[in-house]
Amino acid sequence: MADPKLTTTDLVELLKVAVNDSSIESRRRARTAIFEFDWNNSDWEPLEFTRVLSDFLRTNDVPTRRRAAEFIGIVDSAPEPFEAALSDPSWTVREATVSALARKLERDCDHWALTIAAQTAITEPNQLTRAAAIEGLKSIDSKQLTPAIPVLAAALEATQFAHRRRGLQTFAQLQIDDPTIHKKMAERLNDSHVRVRMEAAQCIERLESRERNFRFALPTLAKRMFELDVRSARESAKAFLAVSKRQPEWMWLRKQVPDHQFFTDLSNKEATQHYLSKRLTELAYEPELQDAFGEATANRLAWGQKHLAAPKLNTLQSIANQDPIEIHHPAIKNFAIKETVWLISAMIDAKLKQPNRP
Repeated sequence: MADPKLTTTDLVELLKVAVNDSSIESRRRARTAIFEFDWNNSDWEPLEFTRVLSDFLRTNDVPTRRRAAEFIGIVDSAPEPFEAALSDPSWTVREATVSALARKLERDCDHWALTIAAQTAITEPNQLTRAAAIEGLKSIDSKQLTPAIPVLAAALEATQFAHRRRGLQTFAQLQIDDPTIHKKMAERLNDSHVRVRMEAAQCIERLESRERNFRFALPTLAKRMFELDVRSARESAKAFLAVSKRQPEWMWLRKQVPDHQFFTDLSNKEATQHYLSKRLTELAYEPELQDAFGEATANRLAWGQKHLAAPKLNTLQSIANQDPIEIHHPAIKNFAIKETVWLISAMIDAKLKQPNRP
């Protein structure tokens, strides 16, 4: 326990030892004494302590700046020292600053501190530093996170795809119970960048496992699990299964979700043929999904018409018209498996839009 009778001079000397002493053990003891000192109930002058700390933060030595950053906010409660240290070129200094900010949030949740932590979770380039910022936010009761919500929500609309992705990750880790935020997260399933779409699906799957209700996202997930990018399709299928398992009225479509083997090994002809047979035999789509599948169909057909020659398209059309039992067509071996799957799936969807569909 730190001596309550420590003077300003004593505290400044402890700071110098904690930051600049060559002995690890001496630094550890001085650091402990500073953190255990009762700053609120002591008669001392903070200006000299703050000045010495500022000098350490401006030195050219990175380890010195990193150790000094641990003591930011311990004396005064102002955003400027944190903002300055978070612009340091060294990620280790920024990480130590975020740790100091987390300790600050444990003492009191000032609006500016929450905002800085949220901004760091989104814009900080270093993954470890971002993780430290998120951990700091997670240590706070969710009811006190209100000032951070607008910052994170704005990130979902950011120009940089990485910021949109981090916004999704942060919301998922904080487990915010806000239907408005959940809908904003689901909107990212239609993001222009595949990694954001994947992240949105993964976040929905994680939150649904904690019994959040994402039923409203099922039509979009159903569309996305048949999109061209297999990575996004895989994550959307997993999210769809997670959400729909508590929705009996969606069991009909659960049967049509491609099995895991199809996504993990596109070169497996047996798994691919099994998937195509399922798609050919189960054509009863619910009305509310027709628009969603129509859009996915148009995208696939446009891709096929651009990348495949007419003979291939004609052959694939003939495959789509076959009985599922006869799906073992030479084209499966001659064409790329992925192209075949996409185009046959698209042709099936096109059939669904016809008035005489089964």
